[in-house]
Amino acid sequence: MAQKSRSRRNNGDPKQRWNDPAPFGLTPARQSMASGAGALLAGFSTAIVGVIAQAPDKIRYPGWALLLLAWAAIFFVACVQCGFNARALMYSHAEITEWRPLEWTKTERKSLLEEQHSNAEQGRRWEQGAEWTYHIGIVLLGAGMTFVLIPMGNSSENLPRWIAAYSAIGCSVVQFVVFARGWLEDRKGMNEYASPET
Repeated sequence: MAQKSRSRRNNGDPKQRWNDPAPFGLTPARQSMASGAGALLAGFSTAIVGVIAQAPDKIRYPGWALLLLAWAAIFFVACVQCGFNARALMYSHAEITEWRPLEWTKTERKSLLEEQHSNAEQGRRWEQGAEWTYHIGIVLLGAGMTFVLIPMGNSSENLPRWIAAYSAIGCSVVQFVVFARGWLEDRKGMNEYASPET
């Protein structure tokens, strides 16, 4: 769920500034993705698996469909777990001051600053894990739906089913490519933010 990067390069050592998301809005978007969309799609994938398992004779490739959809559900659950771990580590300066009001000594400020930077570094790895597992889950879901939609035998309904099958896998692949490009742009934005102007 990448968004357009916004460079926020400032003078000074980045380690002396309070950590904040780069670009703005990306961390809340990832949290929403993991807690909302990821959980919803995990349930959806699991429900389809249950339907196919009860009527495998209605689908041309039930084994492949079950495998891909099961993997999709696993990746979506992993997305939710990564998001949970990320949220525990991604907190703002405003939250710190709310939990531990000013005034701080220099030692306390330095300790809190270092701890926030360290936690944010770990939190961003969990956030990236949530993003990648979510989008891989999307591709697997599209691939599983494709195997469900492939027609059996000769029928006047084969053409729309083939169109639906190609649409499912095509849209999921396009979505993943768009995500990968956006992710690379976000990485560039974060690197620019981390590097002070000269």
